[in-house]
Amino acid sequence: MGTLKMIAVTALVLVSGTAALAADFATPIVAANTGQTLECALTNVGTKPTNVTLELIDQTGATMPTVFNTCSVGVLQPRGSCVALPSTQPPFAAYCAVTSSTTQVRASIAVFDSSGNTIVVVPVTR
Repeated sequence: MGTLKMIAVTALVLVSGTAALAADFATPIVAANTGQTLECALTNVGTKPTNVTLELIDQTGATMPTVFNTCSVGVLQPRGSCVALPSTQPPFAAYCAVTSSTTQVRASIAVFDSSGNTIVVVPVTR
């Protein structure tokens, strides 16, 4: 009976430790006007590959479809980056939602004008 309890406690600790490694982050919501472009970017600043997802969420809480999402591969190599662009044309407001298997990621949401000039870049918050 003691061995069974020890196995159960060990399994619980391992499961708890694994869950603690997962990280969810989000940028603040930003608005993009007609003629502007919105982009979410994510970088793995760690030394090991990490599993990631990057989604754009609109002001209603719905996941926005993307026209381009290099984060959809799922594994981001060390020092690697990926981006996601919504298929919806502004005006709208949205934020970037990140899930990662490590906290060693950095992300931001940016708005660009029609000439590609940066209007604003907002980093992810925890």
